[in-house]
Amino acid sequence: MDGVVGLPWTARRALGQTPPGPMKPLDRAARPSTPEYDVNLNVMVPMRDGVRLASTVYAPQELAHKRVALDYGNGTAYAGLQMLEGAMPREAVTSCAGATSPAERFAGLMRGDFDATVLQEPWITVAEKAGCRLVSTTFFHGTWVAHPDVSTEAYAALLRAITRAVRRINADKRRYVSYFIRDWAGHPEVAALGPDDFNLGRIQLKEPGPIPEHEARWAWEWMASWGLIEGAFDVTTQINRKVEREAHELATAVRAS
Repeated sequence: MDGVVGLPWTARRALGQTPPGPMKPLDRAARPSTPEYDVNLNVMVPMRDGVRLASTVYAPQELAHKRVALDYGNGTAYAGLQMLEGAMPREAVTSCAGATSPAERFAGLMRGDFDATVLQEPWITVAEKAGCRLVSTTFFHGTWVAHPDVSTEAYAALLRAITRAVRRINADKRRYVSYFIRDWAGHPEVAALGPDDFNLGRIQLKEPGPIPEHEARWAWEWMASWGLIEGAFDVTTQINRKVEREAHELATAVRAS
């Protein structure tokens, strides 16, 4: 995937962390990586009764040849394409450029700028409360992207921190959904939500582990088939197995001590 996909701030705040500034793309050559966990996507369509926003779409195949807004270049867009192509021939998938911000995509959906879009929390819950219909949902793994100079010790510390955050959230998901609301301060639609409004089944977190080569290869080849990347998959340049293995071993040993 283009850019950097990291631990959701819901999980990071479980460890007392706060958001940094914008992240800069890093060199994609040999680096340690680990699967990421909890991005939940839904294709939403508007369904307000009695106004022009009412939608006749109830299933993803009914979006064939309809405009679906995707935030190109991000994992949400790729997951959106996977949901759509699972329900129709590729030539029937009709997407348009959507804003990177899910808040802006939701606003465009409600204006009727397009027929559907992909959203993640808290905007899935916002959209449902506004009367939108969910027609498809999925989860996907992302990866950490690290500079080649990242040490085994630093990467092991990251793995331990992620593991602690995942365990805390999985033990009491309702406690941490408030961070979704805090992340979007200044948006009245989000401010109107309470912890009980969220569907906890959408929050899926998994402790980090080594990247399965077959999954990495499939993701690469799938993206290449859409013209998103070029060249053949080479696991030796995409995943630094030495750092990955040593970091996981060190993280496990420290947790056990």
